Amino acid sequence: MGLIIESIKGFLTNIIRKEKYYSLKKALRNPERVRVLKLTNGDLKTIPTTIGQLRNLEILELSHNQLRSLPEEMGDLHKLRELWLDYNQLEYLPSSMVKLHNLEVLWVDHNPLTGIPEGVEELPNIQEISPGNHFVRGAKKGKRSFGTSKSGEKLLKEAIRNPKNVERLCLSNYNLEEIPSSIEALTNLKVLLLSNNQLTSLPKEIGALQKLEVLILNNNQLTSIPKEIVQLPLLKKISVRGNWLMSIPKEITQLPSIEEIWVDKEQYAIIPKAIERLPSLKKVS
Repeated sequence: MGLIIESIKGFLTNIIRKEKYYSLKKALRNPERVRVLKLTNGDLKTIPTTIGQLRNLEILELSHNQLRSLPEEMGDLHKLRELWLDYNQLEYLPSSMVKLHNLEVLWVDHNPLTGIPEGVEELPNIQEISPGNHFVRGAKKGKRSFGTSKSGEKLLKEAIRNPKNVERLCLSNYNLEEIPSSIEALTNLKVLLLSNNQLTSLPKEIGALQKLEVLILNNNQLTSIPKEIVQLPLLKKISVRGNWLMSIPKEITQLPSIEEIWVDKEQYAIIPKAIERLPSLKKVS
């Protein structure tokens, strides 16, 4: 068993290894190599315009500083996927952020922000904006978008009443304790965001969401994932960080389209070994 776990850890390490830097000065010496830049828990008050030179940067962590503004050159970070800005003094964000087409996560909690730049919520890959910001990325013309101010239960009921029109649904940050089996009606759903709730389980009917591509379940109380996820042929990304998982179903190794699996480091040992044979898998993080 020990050898199996070590084999999995080695495989995962190869997948998630990134060029990580903890100093902007050092990062700018090798700008093309930098994938992760972590400048947290300091007294930073400004970020220089030279940040725009880090064209391959994927993750930028600036949490717990004293930042009041960010340069417009932030918009030059075209490969950026995660931007962590919580616990600063930001009142606004640069309008150039609308150019961050690969951005998936924007964490801006605990800032005196007056708003998010127009267009950021409609970025093509955005999936999470920090707690308290209920949104879902913009729907295509003719499609409805859910995820604003209504309670989670009412929001889901409204979506189920119009199932053919729903492609993206955000139910994050609503303190939901359960997801009803009637979610199976959302057969056109492509993106389902359920982070920061109190979910202890998911209904097996989630397997009916045949067009689902992204499933985000972070920060709940899940102890397991239903094996019915094997019925999701188009699922590309699943994230289960911040849960109480005791196991990950072996059926996950049968997902033909899966590209990204996001788990806590402590959960590496419960990932089925056969995961390394998934042809489409690009990232475990």
